[in-house]
Amino acid sequence: MIKPFLHIILLFYLQFVTAQENLVPNGSFEEFQSCPSGLADFTVSDWIPATGGSSDYFNSCGLSAVSVPMNTVGYQNAHSGNGYCGIVSGFENINENQREYIQTQLLSELTAQKEYIFSGFFSLAESSRYCIKNLGIAFSNTAIGGPYGTPIPFLPIQVFPTNSALCDTTDWVEVKISYIAQGGEKYLTIGLFFDDNSSQIELFNPLQADFGYYYIDDISVYEMSFGIIPNVLTPNNDGINDTWEVKSPSDTEFYILNRWGSTIFNGVSKSNIISWDGRDINGSNCNDGVYFYKIVGKVEVKTGFVQLIR
Repeated sequence: MIKPFLHIILLFYLQFVTAQENLVPNGSFEEFQSCPSGLADFTVSDWIPATGGSSDYFNSCGLSAVSVPMNTVGYQNAHSGNGYCGIVSGFENINENQREYIQTQLLSELTAQKEYIFSGFFSLAESSRYCIKNLGIAFSNTAIGGPYGTPIPFLPIQVFPTNSALCDTTDWVEVKISYIAQGGEKYLTIGLFFDDNSSQIELFNPLQADFGYYYIDDISVYEMSFGIIPNVLTPNNDGINDTWEVKSPSDTEFYILNRWGSTIFNGVSKSNIISWDGRDINGSNCNDGVYFYKIVGKVEVKTGFVQLIR
């Protein structure tokens, strides 16, 4: 009689995780005022080119130059739906220090000391000579910009946490960034915030034009908080509740204690999940019984109990 109840708890937990609000309006770029008719026809709703540069909007309903999947800068299906945006950064000759950005106003201000997760999908266009290592995002209290087509001199910049340049022209690459808010941030801007001397680029195709061009799709910003904390664990390898898991902010420490208050297991969240499989720190199975947890976040501490049943 216990396992069906546990299954209901797990389903509720998953529903809670997916019910958070995306603070980015039109993050999938599916809403637009009109089908794009050419490059720089930035008709997508809720977004603007931050410097007035010629940022682009692509949609399957657009003319051939800005259609999906085939367009004038490459070939790529939308990560979801029918549309995506595109920005260019130039590095040589007449394109030197040319920068394009996209910017949106968030649905609500960020709260100080809260952790937020930015996620976005990026793909290098085939017409690029370079791929870029230090693309990034900026959260700001006011809209930011600068002279037409130039780098935006704004700090702090959250540089994409990639070990190498984003050089994939076939698949979409997901980028995730954890951000602790200062408070009051209302705008999100995406692009390359460095001039040519400070940009980190990698030669991709010497036969192409002297720039790096990126398609962008499915942008989201979610507040990172604790999810539902299950109070029962049944590690019997039946595929149901074999692991005690809690959605949590990054770098969250947690401790599992026995009824005498001794720590039998401890760890740190990985990929925003803390987990325990019913074994102690030496890898031995723990006995059935009630155990206590302590989850230590940056701004809050959670305590409670979990019952282990094999």
